[in-house]
Amino acid sequence: MDKLECVQKAGTIHKKVRNELKNILKPGIKLVDIANFIESKVSEYTCEFGQQVHNGVAFPTGISINNIAAHWTPGPNDKTVLEKDDICKIDFGVHINGWIIDSAFTINSRPEYDNLLLASKDAVDNMIKSIGCDMAISELGDIAEEIVNSYEIEEKGHLKKIKPIDNLTGHSIDQWNIHSGKYVFNIKNDNKQRIIGDEFFAIEVFTTTGSGTTKMKDYSNHYMLKKDYKKPKFKFKRTYECLDFIEKNFKTLAFCPRHIYNINKTKKYDMCLNELFNSEIINSYPPLYDIDGSYVAQFEHTVYVNESKKIVLSKSDDY
Repeated sequence: MDKLECVQKAGTIHKKVRNELKNILKPGIKLVDIANFIESKVSEYTCEFGQQVHNGVAFPTGISINNIAAHWTPGPNDKTVLEKDDICKIDFGVHINGWIIDSAFTINSRPEYDNLLLASKDAVDNMIKSIGCDMAISELGDIAEEIVNSYEIEEKGHLKKIKPIDNLTGHSIDQWNIHSGKYVFNIKNDNKQRIIGDEFFAIEVFTTTGSGTTKMKDYSNHYMLKKDYKKPKFKFKRTYECLDFIEKNFKTLAFCPRHIYNINKTKKYDMCLNELFNSEIINSYPPLYDIDGSYVAQFEHTVYVNESKKIVLSKSDDY
């Protein structure tokens, strides 16, 4: 299969999994059960395309609640449950032969926050309508900010403008590389990069009732092996084993301790992961939060763009 066929098939699987996910997304379910359901279904549906690295799971399933914007995924024994009033972002990825679909949506049961979700959806849809070859990527940021700023909600009797988050971005995608070097901001910017065609982009917009800037908080449980690294002499012998495990099971795709646990429950590599990070062999991505009491929404699609067409590879009837 060529790269476009791979991503189209991955997109079909993404849509199928999230359609089945609707049946279990109810208050009281553990977040770890949501993540494991998604990833087991991705593994099941990608197996027909041969042996896939990490069974077609492209990165840890993000389940980010309320003011958590991104990069939160449950540990293997996490007890957190989905509450009735949670605003919950679900961000998961599927790959075929390293060609990745990255797509996300938000669930909300509180009508007063519907505009928070609509602002993100509207901005994503209009950015996709406008995207094309030879355009400056900064133009997409202009569109996102203008649309998001046109929305407001009523909170505690006061109208509040919705903001785009300024330090989270969409991005280009390449084989085995979820962030391949081009970044699509949600705000006005002076990015000089252009869309040259025959490219994949994750177009995503984070909207918030908070400050508009996220900060890292809590321990990291997202990691990614760097493409080019030099292997030093490690302090712990098990770090060599850990590195081999990562290379074999994930290559340069993002992973988390839950993934390691699900593959082999006897492997405990916490100290090894710290050593690999300190040795600049893996990158670490802690959860990102807006201010306490705020709410964040996110929608995201993967899009293919060339000179003659664009294809929204993850779009379906749900979003």
